[in-house]
Amino acid sequence: MLLPGNLPTFAACIAIAAEIAATSFTELGARHRQAQQDMHAFGAIQAGLPLLRLLALIVLFLSLHEVSATAALWAYATSGLAYTGFLYWCLSATTDTKTETASEAMAATSGLPFSLAVFASRLQAEFNKPVLAQTSFGLAGNYNVAQRLVDMASLPLMALQEALWPRLHAQPDPMRQLRRTGLVLIAMALALGAAIWLAAPLLPLLLGGSFTDTVGALRWLAWLPALQAFRALLNFQAIHHARMQLIGWAYAFGATASVAGVSALVPIFGINGAVIAGYAAEVAMIATLSRQKWRGK
Repeated sequence: MLLPGNLPTFAACIAIAAEIAATSFTELGARHRQAQQDMHAFGAIQAGLPLLRLLALIVLFLSLHEVSATAALWAYATSGLAYTGFLYWCLSATTDTKTETASEAMAATSGLPFSLAVFASRLQAEFNKPVLAQTSFGLAGNYNVAQRLVDMASLPLMALQEALWPRLHAQPDPMRQLRRTGLVLIAMALALGAAIWLAAPLLPLLLGGSFTDTVGALRWLAWLPALQAFRALLNFQAIHHARMQLIGWAYAFGATASVAGVSALVPIFGINGAVIAGYAAEVAMIATLSRQKWRGK
């Protein structure tokens, strides 16, 4: 319903279907390899889709003098569907055909808390954009740049966590190791925040003077990775104690806090209101996970 009127509906629908199929199957394949502690395959699967899309767009721009939105949609859809088929073939060729007994019963509803968590995370990340745009498109653009820069800077830390979780689950006493590992992860997140805070004034020198207003937002968001790392530790503990529903509720509360905060604060404080709402969402999730943690003891 939000598509511009000059885009063909069929191409847009195919692109949306390709996005759903490619990202979903990529996530399933990557998590399958992660569960087998094959982190090289996990990283390769996650990186393959954006690299193939980038290659398709490069070929498109080199082969055509003028690239239309329709052509970009078809390139996006074709690359996504091609990667889905390739990944399916690779995983089918390497899957053991022998029937194995599952270690525990797994119903389809087991994944609902994680589905809710993913939806809530996307809602927290994107809901502020249209609200900021109603005030000024410049505010939405500046905040989006700051948010993406923090996400990019956090990628190594996120990758390290993804590599650590299956190894921690395999430990005889994972909670004991989690305390030591958690201290290191939080220290790294704090160091990352300090680096982002110190490097933020360089942004206008790299991207131009129009990004001067982004510096303040970037510095405000610099400490968000530390809260996210702490929340990830609480997530691990909830999963270890089989409290899957708790994760869904925590993220639902976080999304509610984010939407309410953005709706109330952005019209008054602009970018600073979006930043406050982002921190409020993290605090709400951490409080929910921590409260259940102490009640469970």
